[in-house]
Amino acid sequence: MNLKQPNVFEIKISDWSKYPIGRTVTDSPTNGATYRDKILIPCLINAAALNMQLRIDIRNVNFTSSWIEEVFYNIIKNSGIDKNFFDSNVKFISDSRGINCRHLNAIRYFLDKE
Repeated sequence: MNLKQPNVFEIKISDWSKYPIGRTVTDSPTNGATYRDKILIPCLINAAALNMQLRIDIRNVNFTSSWIEEVFYNIIKNSGIDKNFFDSNVKFISDSRGINCRHLNAIRYFLDKE
């Protein structure tokens, strides 16, 4: 987690893995459940406690759809973070075209199912 600007946390999924796959630890060491529980939820809780923006950098990562679903579907319910805080304080950094744009659309799809 980087503090590049005051009141902003930034995490890069590529620091975890450039090719995260699977839902659970039995699928892969770079699975979605572990990332969600060990990285993303603690960052969300810290950002909320400090009223900071959390930027999630999804560039340079080749996701599987199961990984995206495991991480982002029900993330608000699983983290206990207020949906209004999430909607206003969590931002995604992505490329504007190509596969990265499709990944962002998939993430938004699962967030909207929340």
